Amino acid sequence: MDLLEPALFKRMFHVDKETFSELLDRIAPFMQQKNLTKARNSSGSPIVLKARLAVTLRWLAGASYLDLCFAFGIAPSTFYHPAGVLWPTLEAIDAAFTIGFAFDDIERLETLSKGFYDHSGGVLDGCVLALDGLGVSTRQPYKWEVQFPKDYCFRKGGFAIIVLAGCTTSPTGLPDGNPAMSSASSSRRSSSSVCEASSLSDGSLVY
Repeated sequence: MDLLEPALFKRMFHVDKETFSELLDRIAPFMQQKNLTKARNSSGSPIVLKARLAVTLRWLAGASYLDLCFAFGIAPSTFYHPAGVLWPTLEAIDAAFTIGFAFDDIERLETLSKGFYDHSGGVLDGCVLALDGLGVSTRQPYKWEVQFPKDYCFRKGGFAIIVLAGCTTSPTGLPDGNPAMSSASSSRRSSSSVCEASSLSDGSLVY
C-alpha cells in the first residue's frame, strides 16, 4: 500500500497518506499489546497495526471481509473475532477521539444554524448538522456475538452495520475547529463510535 499513488490511496481508504499516518499515531496507544511470540508461531507473523487500520478503513469503505483477508493474509476466522482485527481497531478509534459537537452551547448552535441558513439562501432555518448514513455489508452475526442477530438485517438484503455521519457548512468543521463527526451505530460490540477529528491534517471524517 505504500506504493499506491496518492489519488488511489485516498480513493481506497477515504483519507490521504498523511492523515492515515496521523490516525495511526493517534490509535497506537490504545491498541493492546499482543503476544507476538504466539502470533508468529501460529501464523508466521503478527498482524501489524498499520495493516489493522488499513483493513478496517477498507471494510468501512465497503470492501468484502473475505477479499480483505485474502489480500492481507488474515485468517477469516479472526476478522470479526472480539480479539481479532476489526473490533479492537474500531475500539481504539473510539478511545482516541472524543465527541466534537457542542449540544449544550447555544451560541455555537446559533452559529451553525446561521451557516446552513446563509448557505441555503434562507431555506434551511434552525439546522445545525446535516446527517447521512450508509450500510456497511457484513456477514450474519452469530448469537454469541450479539443479543439480537436479526437487528442486523439490511433492507437492501443481507446484513449490515449502519454508519451515520454528520457535517456542517464549514469546510474545516465546527466553529472551534472541530470537524464533522461520525457514528458507527448498531456496533456489534455496542460501541458508540462518535468521534472528533479536529487534529487530523485534512479534516477527514473518522469512522
